[in-house]
Amino acid sequence: MDVLRGHFRPEFLNRIDEIIVFHALGKEEIRHIVGLQLDRVARSAASQGVTLTFDQTLIDHFAEEGYKPEFGARELKRLIRSELETALAREMLGGGIGKGDHASARWDDKAERVVFERKEPLQTPAEPEQPDAAKATETPHGDAGKGSRKKKSASDAS
Repeated sequence: MDVLRGHFRPEFLNRIDEIIVFHALGKEEIRHIVGLQLDRVARSAASQGVTLTFDQTLIDHFAEEGYKPEFGARELKRLIRSELETALAREMLGGGIGKGDHASARWDDKAERVVFERKEPLQTPAEPEQPDAAKATETPHGDAGKGSRKKKSASDAS
């Protein structure tokens, strides 16, 4: 507040209803913002049928390079768009990653770029196979075989 009083005249400051002081973002806040931005990219990739995860090297790179005190976190969004989203789009258009793929993005220090690695899809436990005999007795409603045996009548017993 003293900085404002030293810079602006009292007449000007009296016309301002409220003054909000913003403090510089810390490393934890920057990492949180990186996480939010990467979640946005992952959702966008998921809408194209691609499951995307991010390596810690990529998170560290964006947290270090994407924050400039004079611009705040705005630079981070630009950096993610230019280095990650553009690379992802090129990879998808080039056929390296496609619908149904699982990929991991990491930062390559030597190449100074994002690198994508395709992963095997996560295996989900499959339903156990039914024997052919069991399949043959099922109907679309699933009630064939239930009570389908002929009941013995009193005349059949003799």
